[in-house]
Amino acid sequence: MKMLKRRQTKTEAFGLLAIIFGLGLLYDFHQRGFTVINLLVPAFFIVFGAGLRQRSKFVFGNILFLMGALGLSFTLFSMVAIQWVFIAIIIYIGYHLVMGTAETSLKVEARHFQNQREFVRTEPMFKNFIIGQLKSPDAIYDLDDMDFQFGMGDVSIDLSSTLIPEGETVIMIRGMVGKIQLSIPYDVELSVQTSTLIGRLHILDHGDRFFNSTQKYRSKDYQVASRKIRIIASTLIGDIEVKNI
Repeated sequence: MKMLKRRQTKTEAFGLLAIIFGLGLLYDFHQRGFTVINLLVPAFFIVFGAGLRQRSKFVFGNILFLMGALGLSFTLFSMVAIQWVFIAIIIYIGYHLVMGTAETSLKVEARHFQNQREFVRTEPMFKNFIIGQLKSPDAIYDLDDMDFQFGMGDVSIDLSSTLIPEGETVIMIRGMVGKIQLSIPYDVELSVQTSTLIGRLHILDHGDRFFNSTQKYRSKDYQVASRKIRIIASTLIGDIEVKNI
């Protein structure tokens, strides 16, 4: 009960979900006849379809990609392990919402007097999306920190027309299925960290296909540079490309 009365750390929360997922997975394997093939077949369709799209065979590529995505979604959401995890998350959120209501109501008035600073809400240039494509505008704009995620699609960001400020600018992009492509000016120092389960990584002059890989690169003068960009990009299935222009 003491553990429920305080807010759990991310490690504890993920550990609890991992236990629930593992128990559900055992049930799927032994009681429902689930095999890894159920996931590999739709994943193959997704990867093969994405490859055809890159070779400009959009019609057939999109068909295979969509078939794989639907098949993978159906397989995942039919798994008892996934269902148990969703139920656990809903129960966890509901519990803390109910238990936190009284505490929040008591602190609102005090917080109102203690925090007199005024904040202005600004809209980010790039927002989350589930399915689609995202491309940076052709017009000149001021570069700011980015942090967004997407479900399935392609992201193409060209920073050649941006006004890059002094200091470190952080670009964080997370996607499930698709391609992330970033074009960075030569005169800007870079720190790049990428992660992908299945896909191809092409970082400047380094490129290869990887499985469950995390790569990290940093230019020689990054620490002392007056203008620098830190890129953190990850996909579940897809390609990540960072190039100079």
